[in-house]
Amino acid sequence: MATPLETSMPPAFDDFFEFASPSKGKKLKRKATTPAKDKVKAGRHSGIGKMPSTKCQHDEKSFCQAALVTKDDMQFNFEKFYSSSSKIEQDATLLRLMTINDVKRKRVKVEEDRQKQRSHSVAYCIKKKDSAGSLVVCKQTFMGIFGVSKDRLTRISSYYVEHGEPRPERRGGNRQANKKEEMRNAIKEHVSQFMCRASHYGRKDQAGRKYLPSDLSVAQMHRLFQEQRSLQTSYALYYSVFKYDFNLGFGHPATDVCSTCVSLKNRFRNLNVPQAEKAIAAAEFFVHRRRARAFYDLLNDVNNASVTVCFDIMENLVLPKSPIGQTYYSRQLYMYVMGIVRHHGKASSQGKDDVSLYVWCEWDNRKDSNMVASALHHFLTTKMVEPLLTFPSLRLFSDACPGQNRNSTMLGMLFALSKKINVPISHHFPVRGHSFLPADRVFGRIDQQLKQKATVMLPQDYYSVLAQHGELLVYGKDWEATDYKSAVASVAKQTGKEFKITEAKILQINPGCDKVSFKSTYTGQPCLHTVLKRGKKWSNMKPCPLPHETTVSDAKKNDVKKLLDALEADTPTRQFYDSVLTSTTTTNADSDDE
Repeated sequence: MATPLETSMPPAFDDFFEFASPSKGKKLKRKATTPAKDKVKAGRHSGIGKMPSTKCQHDEKSFCQAALVTKDDMQFNFEKFYSSSSKIEQDATLLRLMTINDVKRKRVKVEEDRQKQRSHSVAYCIKKKDSAGSLVVCKQTFMGIFGVSKDRLTRISSYYVEHGEPRPERRGGNRQANKKEEMRNAIKEHVSQFMCRASHYGRKDQAGRKYLPSDLSVAQMHRLFQEQRSLQTSYALYYSVFKYDFNLGFGHPATDVCSTCVSLKNRFRNLNVPQAEKAIAAAEFFVHRRRARAFYDLLNDVNNASVTVCFDIMENLVLPKSPIGQTYYSRQLYMYVMGIVRHHGKASSQGKDDVSLYVWCEWDNRKDSNMVASALHHFLTTKMVEPLLTFPSLRLFSDACPGQNRNSTMLGMLFALSKKINVPISHHFPVRGHSFLPADRVFGRIDQQLKQKATVMLPQDYYSVLAQHGELLVYGKDWEATDYKSAVASVAKQTGKEFKITEAKILQINPGCDKVSFKSTYTGQPCLHTVLKRGKKWSNMKPCPLPHETTVSDAKKNDVKKLLDALEADTPTRQFYDSVLTSTTTTNADSDDE
C-alpha cells in the first residue's frame, strides 16, 4: 500500500501542490429532535402522568406509618419534590428525607452465594403538610409517593455513604475526552501529510477548498492510518475529522495536462527504469516545473509601475444547446467569448469592473489573430487609457496559441499601439501545458452557471449570463474588427527568418525602438531583432476594417436546420436562425477551433 507521500507529488517536484492543512470544513449540525423525543425528555424528571399513592398494607402497629399518611400529605410531598425539574435538586430532596446508618449487627451468612453483606441501612420519611413533623414509611410507600425507582434510591444512598455528599449529575458528557482528543490530533497529523491543490481556477496558497488526488478516498486514507500508526479507530471518527476539520475534496481526473509532465512522471515512477534514468527524469521534471512556476511568479509580481492585463478565449459556446440525443450527433453554431482581465496580484479578488468579455459568433467572423488583436486593441484604447497615464508600462499575459496570440499579427498591432500611446509593452507566454490564467477563473464561474441551463436557443440567453460576470461587448454593436494581418504583412518581415516567434517566452516592445526584444526564457539577457522591412515604418501601417465573414459550412447549416425541427423551435427563434443561415458571404471551411 502506498504511503500518503507516494500517492501525490512531493512539493519539491510540483510547486502547484501543497500539504493539506486544517481549515474550517463543513459546519457541524446538531442532531434534529422530534416531538416524541422532546416529550420524553420533558417528562423524564417531571410528575406528568404520575399519581402519589401508598404501596404497602402496613397497619398502625407496624414501624411503617403509611396508615397515617393522608392524601394531602402525599400531594404536598409530591408537588414539593417535582417543583424542580433538575435531577440534582430532586436527589438532594430525597436524601434529606432518608436517614442512612451503618449496620450495627451483622448475622452470620448461611449461604455465601445467596446472602449479600450490607454496609448500611436506610430509613425513609415524609413531611406532614399541616405540621413540621414527619412520618416514617417503608421503602415501597416512599417510592409510590414520589414516583421514583428502587435503583435511584440505591444510587443516592450508596454514593452518600462512599463520598459523604449528595450524588452529582453523572449522565452524559464525554468521559473519554482526552483519549478521543489525542486520536483526533493523530488523524489531523495523518491527513496533513497528503498533498492537495487548489482548483483549476484558483492557484496555490489561495484560501478555499482544496482537492486531493482523484484516485484517493476517505476509506483508503483510513486504512492507511490504521496500517501506518498501528492504531484502531472507527471510520466514523476519521471521516468526522476529515469532514469538519479540513476543507478538502477529491478532484476529478485531469483531462488537459502537460504532456511533458506526464512523460517525466511515468519515467521516474516506473519500477523497471534504472535509478540513474529516474534521477535524470526527476531533475528534468524539477526544471520543467520551475520554469512553469516562473511564469506565475511574473504574473503575480504586480507593482505600482505597470498595468497587468491577462486575456484568453473561453471554450466555444454552442447554439442551439439542448439535452436531446440528436444534439450530440449534430453540428452546432459556435459563439466565441474572449475574456480580458486586469490582474491586481496574487490572491486578488476579481471585480466586475476588471473583466471585459468580447463576444462574436462564427457567422460574424472567424476566430483568428485578427479578432483577438482587434478585441485587445479596443480594450487597451478604451478601458486602459487612464490607468496607463498613471502607470506608464503595460504587461500582457496570454497562452502561447500561435494562431491567436503568439504571432506577427499581434506583434505588429502592439508595436503600432506602443508608438501611439508611448508606453512600453511586454508580452509573456507560459510553458506549454501550464497556461492557467486569471481569465480562466472567470470562465469557471461562467461555466458553473451555464451548466444549470439545459436549453439555450438564442445568443441573448448567453448574454444574460455573461453580463453578470463582466462588461459584455457584442461584435458589431460595441466593437468592430480590423484587418491587422494584412496591414502588418505590408510593413513587417516574416519573423521566422531572423527568430522563431513560437519559441518566445517574453516579447518586449519599446516605443523608442523599432526592434523587438526577444527572450526564449524568463531570465537572462534579451536579443534584439529587426521586424520592419527596409524603408518601412509603423506609421505606414494602415489597417482597414475587417468585413463580416461567416464561417458556417453548408453541412453545419443543414444539421442546425434539422436540429431546429427536432426541437420544435418557435417562430421568432426560426426567424433568427434563418437570417443567420442565409448569410451570403461564406467560406469553405468551418471556423478555427484552436
